[in-house]
Amino acid sequence: MGCGATGSALANLLVRAGVGRVRVADRGLHRIEQPSTPASFRRGRHRVQFAQSRSRGRASCAGINSDVAIEATVADINAGNILGFLAGATVVLDGTDNFTTRFLINDACLELALPWIYSGVIASYGMAATFIPEGAPAKLTR
Repeated sequence: MGCGATGSALANLLVRAGVGRVRVADRGLHRIEQPSTPASFRRGRHRVQFAQSRSRGRASCAGINSDVAIEATVADINAGNILGFLAGATVVLDGTDNFTTRFLINDACLELALPWIYSGVIASYGMAATFIPEGAPAKLTR
């Protein structure tokens, strides 16, 4: 979830590791971030489109490892569609930048019994936490 600076790095590393399938969802038009190039910035493409495009080189996850199936969806993650995005997943990596989406990820992962890994970065500091649904507390309250 999320394909900004953190999410694009996560997708890139998963593809380089050779996982079988990577599903990326984000609504934003890209800024200059890892999977993009200045030329594509001028075209106004969405962030997730870089991950799925078949161009060669560092501008595309598919260009790094064509053996990995990449599913890219341009969409706003919300309560009405999050279960569909997570269907068939084995783990969720959170590269989002807002708490509303993180609450949705938590609730959906509890419902689907999926582990999820939170990651957050600000300036030169980063943090991560892994949440395993077995024995997890009840849904978070807002």
